[in-house]
Amino acid sequence: MILNRKQKIEKSFGDKASSYSRYAILQKESAQKLCGFLPENTPLNILEIGCGTGFLTEELQKKYPQAQILGIDISKQMVTACRQKFTGYVNLNFETDDGEYFESDKKFDLIVSNLAVQWFGKPVTGLKHLTKFLNDNGILFYTTIGKESFSEWRTILQDLEFPSGLIDSPDYSGIFLEDKKTVSYKNALDFLKSFKKIGAHQPKENYTPLSTKQLKKACDTYDAAYQGKITWHILYGALYSSGRAIKR
Repeated sequence: MILNRKQKIEKSFGDKASSYSRYAILQKESAQKLCGFLPENTPLNILEIGCGTGFLTEELQKKYPQAQILGIDISKQMVTACRQKFTGYVNLNFETDDGEYFESDKKFDLIVSNLAVQWFGKPVTGLKHLTKFLNDNGILFYTTIGKESFSEWRTILQDLEFPSGLIDSPDYSGIFLEDKKTVSYKNALDFLKSFKKIGAHQPKENYTPLSTKQLKKACDTYDAAYQGKITWHILYGALYSSGRAIKR
């Protein structure tokens, strides 16, 4: 059976549901940081897009123990992991759903998403769609990958005139913080394998994979130039229920 891109993404993350929490260090850090920007007043209803194994869910539960929280994820295995992790929490519910095409008769006071919307086919359109499910005074907070993420690897591929499978970052609305973090990997292969460890290795559409010879050349060139240093560019954004950006 030939899988479409969303099905491939679902399978990739689902296959790593049991080990995701062990390797998704940056995802956990950004979830904690994002939670620090959320409103102090307790929302009645919260929707979390791309709950994964529950990094942000855990922070939300701590901050808003009285709120009703619905977490959705495209991966059934991730949803199962959350249900098992949060057994006994009557205010937490989890469903398998694609956040980009979420539909509901219900509206929410707060919608949150941590490093998930970059996997949407059309992230900007998808975020605007989600604002339709906010109450009049509701807010959507999200984190995503910025254009300068993995700039070192992108530069090597560009210089060698090799294709890149890294997903592109559009011009997001409502960005109030850009956080750059340099992470040290053993080498290029260790960096590339880090995506596979959490299931985040699906390339952009119409990407032609590098040949073994090309991959070796790219890795050797990167290792000589950067010695395992990679930049992560994390964007923090917020939108009103109208879809317009919040000024902070």
